[in-house]
Amino acid sequence: MGYVVATQFFSGVHGLRALAAVLVLFSHAIYFGNGHVATPGQVWLGRAGVMLFFAISGFVIALQRRKPVASFIKHRALRIYPSYWIALAVETVLFTAIGLPTGVTPDVVLLYPTVPQRLATSIPYWTLAFEVTFYFITALLFSMRLSDRQITGIAVLWIMAVNLLGSKPLTEAGFGFPGLAILLSPAMQVLPIGLICGIHFAKLRQMPRAVWITTALGALVASFTLPDLSNARMLALGIGSASLLVVVAERSIPAFLRRLGDASYGIYLVHVPVMVAISPSAGIARLTMISLILGTLYGLFDVWLYSLLVNKRAMAPAARAVPEPTLP
Repeated sequence: MGYVVATQFFSGVHGLRALAAVLVLFSHAIYFGNGHVATPGQVWLGRAGVMLFFAISGFVIALQRRKPVASFIKHRALRIYPSYWIALAVETVLFTAIGLPTGVTPDVVLLYPTVPQRLATSIPYWTLAFEVTFYFITALLFSMRLSDRQITGIAVLWIMAVNLLGSKPLTEAGFGFPGLAILLSPAMQVLPIGLICGIHFAKLRQMPRAVWITTALGALVASFTLPDLSNARMLALGIGSASLLVVVAERSIPAFLRRLGDASYGIYLVHVPVMVAISPSAGIARLTMISLILGTLYGLFDVWLYSLLVNKRAMAPAARAVPEPTLP
């Protein structure tokens, strides 16, 4: 699935999606391979991958702001839920078979904001709850037929509110599962950052590429020195990710990276359950390879399923040229 504005094709976004998927997967492989021990470098890799996914989602949603709202909502629901529900069912069967605890509660199934006590599955679905919340807000904004300037203004105010009024969670659970405070949580701000980037991409790309490369590198390096789970770190990662989008979006990439980018949602959905199932007897390299292979296969199935559900010929080039985001 590609990305277009008018006749323009953003091939490089596929490469960034592939990069984000590998960063998140490798971060989890290090964690499980080291006996569930987190390290600063491993945590940063995971954060960087997730925030890159969020920036990409915001960017691509901006490209759909003129789509009829009913069509926008329908495609978002079809993009997220069917493959997620299948992965959730497979995980439940797998974990039951190997004697691991499982739990499927309404918030897990429907992906609405929840709190740490409701965490009941090993698919890291917290990112999907953020995505669904963002889609709900943007659907409301798009239904009002606001101008690009108005949407940009709201996005800027949203980012400012997160940094001035948002909570500063001290735990991983509070970061990923903030409940009703999700709109002001540190990670949420990256989605409107990507939205702004997508709305104004035509203007941003006219600036020298060196400026964006410098900004991306500076923001990403700075983020590593900032406290984890903080507004400042997520803001830096969001700025760095959006700057990478400006640099890379129009670049040509190899076909295999496009396919890996297509499969990124499937990789996200199944890699942690796979690692949980095999981690007691597997090292980092084995965890990485097995979860990447199985995740890619599931991701290709996900692309086919989505194409089928929206009545497009599965895997046809025309279907892949529709501007649809794939999640972390």
